[in-house]
Amino acid sequence: MKSEKCRTRIMEKIGARNAADLVRIVLSGGNANAFAMMPELAASA
Repeated sequence: MKSEKCRTRIMEKIGARNAADLVRIVLSGGNANAFAMMPELAASA
């Protein structure tokens, strides 16, 4: 369960609310709203 604690800590640091949010932030290069601003990407995410 060490990896779970690590993931939780990373999510807290970057402001991710859940695993999907974490993936969106990472794929957008740190801009959590990037997919919301580009609907064509949001549909495929």
